[in-house]
Amino acid sequence: MRRQAEVDALVARYDNWDTYCGEGEGFAFVADVDEDEAIGRLGLDPASCPLLDEDEYEIWSEADGDALWLGQPPGGTGVALFTMISFYPGSDHLWCPLSSPGSAVCISTNMVAPTTVEVWRDGTCIRDFQSVSDPDNDTLAEEWLCRFYDRSEGSASTLTRGLALGTLLTGVDIDEDWLFHAPKRLLIVPGNTP
Repeated sequence: MRRQAEVDALVARYDNWDTYCGEGEGFAFVADVDEDEAIGRLGLDPASCPLLDEDEYEIWSEADGDALWLGQPPGGTGVALFTMISFYPGSDHLWCPLSSPGSAVCISTNMVAPTTVEVWRDGTCIRDFQSVSDPDNDTLAEEWLCRFYDRSEGSASTLTRGLALGTLLTGVDIDEDWLFHAPKRLLIVPGNTP
């Protein structure tokens, strides 16, 4: 009961964000790496990934759908990624190297399709599901803790529960101000769109 109460509080914290999280954005959490290591895992040179503020990132994201914004939250042991143009579900070129070794969680929102959540461990996708999915034999215990299958009126969005799941599985804890406003590294990763 104590663990469920802790997770409910985490979901509620993400659910109380004031910044509009629109459809078509992508969010990801990667455990136990710093910025340079994460960038290197993607085959990029950290020196070629500049630190951008939110206005500079917005300009880049409008010009290039492959533009990712990566940073290490204060006090964290992993990194978070954000993109204004959502991740393409099944983006092996991102999650396979980023989770090798370790774990990554990706939440892809979409304007015309259900939100997709992917869980990667050691270079392999161990779980992927959509916001309209029902539980199955592969459902993770953490999905139940985040109440993914509670579709009652007033329940948290799939994005909110996905952010909480990302924190539970990777230990990467982000807050709204840091995610949307703190300067982070720009990554242009080849092959990010289908």
